[in-house]
Amino acid sequence: MRELSASECMELIESYEDLLIVDLRGLPDFCESCIPGSVPWQNDLHALMDGETLFPKGEGLVFVVSAAVDGDAETEWPTMEGWEIRGSLVFDQEEWTRAGGSVDMVIGVEADELAMDIPYDDRLVVVDVRDPLRYAEGHAQGAVNLPLRTLFDPGSMAMIRESENLYIHGGDDREGVLAAALFKRQGYHNLRVVEGGWEAVDRENGIAKEKDPGKLN
Repeated sequence: MRELSASECMELIESYEDLLIVDLRGLPDFCESCIPGSVPWQNDLHALMDGETLFPKGEGLVFVVSAAVDGDAETEWPTMEGWEIRGSLVFDQEEWTRAGGSVDMVIGVEADELAMDIPYDDRLVVVDVRDPLRYAEGHAQGAVNLPLRTLFDPGSMAMIRESENLYIHGGDDREGVLAAALFKRQGYHNLRVVEGGWEAVDRENGIAKEKDPGKLN
């Protein structure tokens, strides 16, 4: 795997219309500081990112790793058939910003903060990215169901306005953070990830819940 400098990665970003940056670091590191438009990789979510037509095949791709991962000769790089893999970048925020790069982050909030905001924010939208069956079994009242897999298609977000304040959750933090990253790739930045996913939302008494019995039959 070719190792890229921050400057070389910046040049790739400028030369590709939509370079795909796959971040192999852990979720805490990704959420704290990441390259804008990058997508986190989770081993057990491979099928979501490596399945059919999730991203246009053949686009340029760069892997982002931590120094510890980069120094591990046994690292198994994800298989991305049909992609033009241009190399890997050891992410160092200082080096990245010196090269002219900007950084982004994913903000997490606890379920009780969501409960406090719901009555006072008329632009608040809860986005539940679990599959439709789990959503039907119980969800926050008024939540919009956009299953995670559909978010790889930007058209799935058409009903969401950029001016809305999104509180995103999945079944767990991994699903929520990946969904947030996909929204950010499409220009949505007024968003938070509800920490703990659906279980945290379900436990919060201040959030009204409802079911969709029609979809359970």
